[in-house]
Amino acid sequence: MTQHFWVKTLLLVLMIAIGIISFKFTAFIVLAITLVYLSSFYTHKILVFNNVLRYTIYYLLFIGLLLVLSFVVYIFINSEEMLPTGSSSVRFQTYEYAFNNFLESPVWGDLFTGSALVPLYGLTVLNNNHVVTHSDFLDILSHGGLILFACFIISIVMILLNVRKVIKAAKLEKIETIQLHSLVLFVISGLVVAVFNAPLLMLPIGIWFWVLLGILSAYTVWLTSSKKEAYI
Repeated sequence: MTQHFWVKTLLLVLMIAIGIISFKFTAFIVLAITLVYLSSFYTHKILVFNNVLRYTIYYLLFIGLLLVLSFVVYIFINSEEMLPTGSSSVRFQTYEYAFNNFLESPVWGDLFTGSALVPLYGLTVLNNNHVVTHSDFLDILSHGGLILFACFIISIVMILLNVRKVIKAAKLEKIETIQLHSLVLFVISGLVVAVFNAPLLMLPIGIWFWVLLGILSAYTVWLTSSKKEAYI
């Protein structure tokens, strides 16, 4: 085994250790996404030429996901104190408030005339009884309705589909492939976290998502143009 292999292994172990030590749901989610994304590179060649193995792995992953979700639900119901930090009662109250606000005007929401903060009843967070929704997706639905939510999702999906097209069609250098996949991983992780949290609403965090999304889009366009010129 080469030194390069041990360096990669060490970095992987450190990443997993940091994710576990943090003991936060967000860190666990990002860690799981990263591990699945990375593992797809190592199994791609095998799965392409072995249908039986491919569907076996898909089946095992599905069963594993059900077992993990069942375990989390069991712990949540019976021993909530064992779960990572984060008030579930606060989150559920903010989710319910935002969803009810969406149901009042599902087509276009409140057109962003309402507050970005949600009132809490009988609860406080850091001596405040108003907090963010803890879900950017619910925020978009609540304030922009299905119209803005569709625009948001379609724009993201179009960028990711364009990236997929470039990765499959263009003859990329190794460093270009790594850069593209790294940016995609950042964007996907940000979107998944935004389902359960509000990173896009916090300027210091949200600005990183939008900057990286812009870089991903621009880099994809640049690669498409440069590769076309290279093979004309």
